[in-house]
Amino acid sequence: MPRTKLSTHALAITIALGSLVGDEAGAQSLATNTITRYQLDNGLDVVLEERHETPRVAVQVEYRVGTRDQVDGYSGLAHLTEHLMFSWARGHRRGGLAFIESLGASDFNGITTADSTRYYEVVSASALERTLAFESDRMGFLLDHVDERALDSARRVVLRESSERRGASGASDFGPQILGSLHGRGHPYRFLHEDPEQVATLTLANAQWFHQRWYTPSNATLVLVGDFDASRARALIQRYFGGLARVARPARTPAPPIVTLSGPVQFTSSTNATSDSISSVFVTPPLFAADDAELDLISDALTEASTARLPRRFAPMPALAASADSEQRSREFVSMFYLGARGRAGSLDTLATITEGVLDELRRTELSQAELDALCARRLLWMRASHQTLEGRAYWLGLYARNASSIDAMLARDFDRYTAVTPRSLRRAARRWLAPNKRMIIVRRGARPANDSEIILEDDR
Repeated sequence: MPRTKLSTHALAITIALGSLVGDEAGAQSLATNTITRYQLDNGLDVVLEERHETPRVAVQVEYRVGTRDQVDGYSGLAHLTEHLMFSWARGHRRGGLAFIESLGASDFNGITTADSTRYYEVVSASALERTLAFESDRMGFLLDHVDERALDSARRVVLRESSERRGASGASDFGPQILGSLHGRGHPYRFLHEDPEQVATLTLANAQWFHQRWYTPSNATLVLVGDFDASRARALIQRYFGGLARVARPARTPAPPIVTLSGPVQFTSSTNATSDSISSVFVTPPLFAADDAELDLISDALTEASTARLPRRFAPMPALAASADSEQRSREFVSMFYLGARGRAGSLDTLATITEGVLDELRRTELSQAELDALCARRLLWMRASHQTLEGRAYWLGLYARNASSIDAMLARDFDRYTAVTPRSLRRAARRWLAPNKRMIIVRRGARPANDSEIILEDDR
């Protein structure tokens, strides 16, 4: 990057990083010199960060297992096991969910992704020991207490959530046919969908096998962020987790090579909805790889920023009733760039013309330095805000721990990769990864009223 542009870019980023809490405090909140990382004899990875601004603690346990680790024919098993983890708590007859609520947790959840499954609770400092005991119990002793009743309850929740996701956003519901065509039939990411019929046939033995294989100390990272004393926390962690058996970390499928589509592939279907939708999906590089940051910023430029390009193009056409969504869905093996648009029934051709035109602008012309500075500052402000919450900080530290031996290095790298983006590198990434002949097109055509008029590209008022 030329020196003059670096100076302008660096100034914009400095303002972004310091604007939330002031420059000095901002720098301290991102520093990692208060972090301790070590490993128990049984392989449990532990990350501690003391933060005493509020008398609360985030407790997170992340397991290196996700939907990519499911077995063919058993889709939904990772999600089902996640919900089973809430079915029991020692000495609490109403189960783990009720126990967490009894702790007075201000925030808690279980989240299954393609690459990992994490559980977190944000509790008062006084509840730290009970929370650690609970996480130890469901890591080491859950299988002694789950039964068919717990399985049926977890299954109902999984099926309901899957149905809600499909109903909320049909354009982003990628089934096995789409995932298989996008990644290849043998790729682990072909399991990212949930087949309701397969979920309905999952047994307690299936869930027990999955938990026993993947939910082990050597396959997990425990993260504490908040108001605690590190020496006392270490003693509690040793007490509750140190006695769990050491089991060798299970082998995962190695990362296959990245293979982009050799030509456009289209899936078309009809629905009873009164809207049309068109989505473009591209195979893109993995999380933290070269061009991953550029693609994040391209997504922001398309739909997320206050000056986003697609909303500006749709604005003069209110009859279109259009909305757009884009995302670089970064994953460890290979990522997926998604761009979707939805409008009233009969608007499909207009949606396709506008979205492709805006995307092509990014392939053909470089952003101005000012637009890039604004996008980068917005992205880093979001990251900064996330790092300042206890749960958010625990998430980032767990992510960095999962991907590198040095959390400090990953933290610096994560922020630096955005400041290193240039207008030229952004256009290069758009041309390389978002080429028209390297995408999958998903079209869902809605039911169009008989008296509906054609949608035109420009407002003729």
